Formats: sequence, C-alpha cells, structure tokens
Amino acid sequence: DISSYQAELNAGIVPSDFVIIKATEGTNYINPTWEEQAGQVIQTNKLLGFYHFASVGNPIAEADFFISVVKDYIGKAVLVLDFEAGAINAWGNVGARQFLNRVKEKTGVYPMIYMSAEITRQFNWNIISNTNPLWVAQYASMNPTGYQSEPWTDGKGYGAWSSAAIHQY
Repeated sequence: DISSYQAELNAGIVPSDFVIIKATEGTNYINPTWEEQAGQVIQTNKLLGFYHFASVGNPIAEADFFISVVKDYIGKAVLVLDFEAGAINAWGNVGARQFLNRVKEKTGVYPMIYMSAEITRQFNWNIISNTNPLWVAQYASMNPTGYQSEPWTDGKGYGAWSSAAIHQY
C-alpha cells in the first residue's frame, strides 16, 4: 500500500502484482498524489485498489466522501476501509459495518477491510466476514523479510474470517 508519503515513488515500478493507494481520510483529506499513483499502476497493467483511512467522524459521511473521490474507478479497483487508530475507539465494529454497508449500497461493491489481527478478535465480525474480505496486518518483528508464501502468524486466527485475502507483514 502507498500514500502521499511515497509521492516520489513510481507506483508502476514497485515489484508487485497490485498496488493499493490511499485515496482519502475522514471527510476532507484527499491524497494529493492518488491520481498520479493510480495512473502509474494502470500503465503497467497491475491490479489497483484504493483505501479510505477511517477517522473519527460519521461513518456514512466518510463512506460518501470516499466514493465521491474514487467514483470513476468503481468496478476497476478494489475498495478498502483502513480500520485502525482512532476509528477503532470512535466507531467500533458498528461504525465499520456502517461504512462498509454504505459503500456496498452506493457502488454495488463489497469493500475489503484492513485491520490488525488483534482487532479481528476484539470485535464480532460474523455479520461481514462472508462478504467483506480481510486484509490483515500481523508482524513477527519489524525486521524486513521479503515475500513469504507462509508468513508468520501468532496462531490465534482472524476472528470471524478463516483466512486473510491479503496478509501484510
């Protein structure tokens, strides 16, 4: 995943099959480099995704804002809710579900949700685990490892999900 912090990076030359770009946060932040980064990804025929970094505002308003920014890519890119930091305390899983449901209602697309493995077990996600794929973050340490076909896990599972669609480590 990339954001404006990687503005100098050509997203198209990153050795990967796909790139997921931060598009929005809250109801007023738009990544100033998201469109350029998306163009770089598309030019190299990689798969594309966009994520919204959840803030502490109204989940429906945040979903509407995200959709308004990425609307031209609906059906061409994976949509993701980045659920961490303040949103966990402000929204809980109810707010996250409101965001995800609003995106589905407005776009016809079930978005993916990104969170730590610990958060998958902190809340009951049964109501969305069959429709919204999981992108999970779980690290054995902060040491770079490169790609691993079987990345480290703590062995405690991912709550309502039997596995993760994407494992960030």
